[in-house]
Amino acid sequence: MSAEQRVLIVDDSPTQAKQLELLLHAAGFAIETVPDGEAALEALERESFHVVLSDVLMPGMDGYELCRMIKESPRYGHVPVILLTNLKEADDIMKGLAAGADNFITKPYEVDSLVERIRTVFSNHGGREQNGEQSGDLDFRFMGKKYGLRASRQQILSFLLATFEDYAYAKQKEKDAMRRDMERQITTAELLLQKNRELLKMNSRLEHANSSLVELHKELKNAHERLENTYDDIKRKQAIRELDRRRMAMELETARTVQRMLIPRKPPQDIPGFEFAFSYRPADEAAGDWLGFFHNETARELSVLIGDVTDHGVAAALVTAATASCVYTACDLSQRISDNVREVRPVSLLNSLNKIVGNMAESRLYMTFLATALDYDERVLHIATAGHPAPLIIRPSQLDDSRNTNVWQGIHTVSRPSPQLGQIAAPNFPSFSLPVERGDIILWFTDGVLLDDVTAPRHFLTWLREVRNQPVGRIQGHLDRRIRAYLGDRRPKDDIAFILARSL
Repeated sequence: MSAEQRVLIVDDSPTQAKQLELLLHAAGFAIETVPDGEAALEALERESFHVVLSDVLMPGMDGYELCRMIKESPRYGHVPVILLTNLKEADDIMKGLAAGADNFITKPYEVDSLVERIRTVFSNHGGREQNGEQSGDLDFRFMGKKYGLRASRQQILSFLLATFEDYAYAKQKEKDAMRRDMERQITTAELLLQKNRELLKMNSRLEHANSSLVELHKELKNAHERLENTYDDIKRKQAIRELDRRRMAMELETARTVQRMLIPRKPPQDIPGFEFAFSYRPADEAAGDWLGFFHNETARELSVLIGDVTDHGVAAALVTAATASCVYTACDLSQRISDNVREVRPVSLLNSLNKIVGNMAESRLYMTFLATALDYDERVLHIATAGHPAPLIIRPSQLDDSRNTNVWQGIHTVSRPSPQLGQIAAPNFPSFSLPVERGDIILWFTDGVLLDDVTAPRHFLTWLREVRNQPVGRIQGHLDRRIRAYLGDRRPKDDIAFILARSL
């Protein structure tokens, strides 16, 4: 590309003018930029250019008027003019021809298309000069308006070809968008089909388990009948109690195994600006506590979830398992089938889980649940609660208060009454948001942290103060040791579950 091929850019937007200058300079053109039509005419009087690239919409003299004045000038009327336009109206082409423009480029433009269009104008203009082709005066009517055109056949043909090229490019983009949309729909359908297969497999396993329980029930029933016919009343009652004890032990062990499988193996890692730790201590019998995390990197959010079934035993563990399965399925599907993955909000999640737990109404089990979403870029914690205590946001400066009181000094939380999952068919779960400052400690917990003792909150805060400046992993380990020492030989009557996070 010869350095003599000089382009004059006319654009009142400094940002757009600079962008054009960089693009065309990289393509090998010599560039000068001016902010308006008056400055462009002064530049043409002062220097020679091989092409003028002008925006149409400018204050004062617009691109059409500038083009007309250039073409009427005996000194620089030979310079080709290319107009930059959004092409919002059908008669924009006729306006450009009437002004004497040599070509136009539709915004937004592709870099390669822009450079190629300028080179085409160079080539066509040079051809017209060599062939001696002159512009003629033509009158046209277009869409009810009359236009006087002073253009050569080559100019008119260039405009028509540019119009067709831009139209074809727009149609191609539309086809590409439709193709991508179809591919997303196919992907979504495949994901749903896969989930359906997984649910069918799970249903088959549940049917097999149910069949095994039926057989076990028959065996136990037969054993009872044999005992009733073999032993006297005292021995029969002892044997029955032993069978019941073994059955309960087996059921409780199964429930504890299910619970352990539902609890994450480790806390979230590499969350920008935050560190996490958690603790889960099962009770003597299977309870219903559950905690979990879901990292949505696209939405820049970490969902922190914690819940507690209002009863104990196998039934409570099954409610917890069903709830946890629905949570992970909802979160996983929401991220995999949508570009905008912020649809599963805390309140929406609670409404979905309420239907699941409500369908188990015959068990008369309810569940408290706390759904939170931590926006770690904005440092805001979005909260929705279903009968569960809200998380505590603890300011480190306020933890320095060493007064030995029952009041949690420096705790920032919001307590609002709300129904539990499964209690009401159409509940109104409260939601709110709390800011998180750097250095804050956030605590999510179940009521097992109270240790069935009215003085436990004071103890827990005192233990937290002892290591308040340590990483959360060490704080969690210290709290676990303190809880074990506090309980001694006793086992907690309820699961103890809590999650710690520190804003760095």
